[in-house]
Amino acid sequence: MVRIGSVVLHVTDCRRAAEFWTEALGYVRREGPPGESPVLVPKDGDGPTITLDETDRTHLDLYVADEAEQRAEVERLISLGAERVPWTYPEDADFVVLADPEGNLFCVVNAGRNRAVPDSGSRRDPSRHGSSAAGAEPVRMRTPALGGDAQAWTDPPSEPGGDPPTRADGV
Repeated sequence: MVRIGSVVLHVTDCRRAAEFWTEALGYVRREGPPGESPVLVPKDGDGPTITLDETDRTHLDLYVADEAEQRAEVERLISLGAERVPWTYPEDADFVVLADPEGNLFCVVNAGRNRAVPDSGSRRDPSRHGSSAAGAEPVRMRTPALGGDAQAWTDPPSEPGGDPPTRADGV
């Protein structure tokens, strides 16, 4: 069953945002390697994590249990109106990037594949979230929920274990 596993928030000051959200929600900061985006987790480990990211990638991460469920969920969401987003995936990607009918980006994450911190409810390392490859050209994507645009990359996309992403209409 699909569930919200993580909310990734775009922030300009990670320290200030972490202080606010830990107090507001009673979360704790998960310590990670230097340079990793701060991840806030529920004290009891039950519930979605919050990743604070200084890049413009505010989105939801939807978690599923395994690769078969990930493929099925991606197809189900496409049938509801989501579209695959051209994205540069790292070689060992555990996520697929989609856009809802309004253009808001979100990810379907195979939570069973990469357990970053098993006791926190966080199943992925946010630093592995895809990035621009050498020679890639950034493009802006419409994201009405953010009141603006988000950045994606034009280099040839590839989906883990599958064909390059296409829009739901096959384009």
